[in-house]
Amino acid sequence: MAAIATVLTLLKAGDQIVDMSAPAMDKNVREALLGVKKGEWRQTSIKLADDYPDKSEAGKTVTLQLEVKEIKSKEFIPLDDKFAQRYHTATLAELQEKVKSDLQKRKIDQVRLDLEKQIGDHLLKHNTYPVPETEVEERLEGILSRMYNIYHQQGIAAEEWEKKLPDLKAKYKPEAERIAQLGQVYYAV
Repeated sequence: MAAIATVLTLLKAGDQIVDMSAPAMDKNVREALLGVKKGEWRQTSIKLADDYPDKSEAGKTVTLQLEVKEIKSKEFIPLDDKFAQRYHTATLAELQEKVKSDLQKRKIDQVRLDLEKQIGDHLLKHNTYPVPETEVEERLEGILSRMYNIYHQQGIAAEEWEKKLPDLKAKYKPEAERIAQLGQVYYAV
């Protein structure tokens, strides 16, 4: 059975698409919209979450005026060989095997990275050497350079990058210090 998504107006929120099958869907909104037709209005009350972004409204019960502008249904694509061909595999079985292999590789990579981090943490716990600030800055610039390339590939404007740069520097400086310190430990060994 397909779920119904409804485009509606929620007070000042403007048009929203509401997925009636979503687990997080408010029970009162779901009940108000059951059986609704295009062009109809419904009213319901909901209690806003205690962590609602507008702190003055958090935890309050509000009344919603809902206008249904459109009703849509979800269409599920059958999992078959035709579906698999969209992902450059000949058969569904081949796609399933590829996904399984990719997941196993990711798991192995994650275990390897976790082990490397544990080894690094152990080395840093038992070995400390002074690290010049210039080396930390070089490591930080390397991290940020790789991040910039990712942002650039995603089409994010340079101005947007510049706005985020101070926060990114603050966020990744501890990692740069860790990498520089590990470099000193490895060099000393």
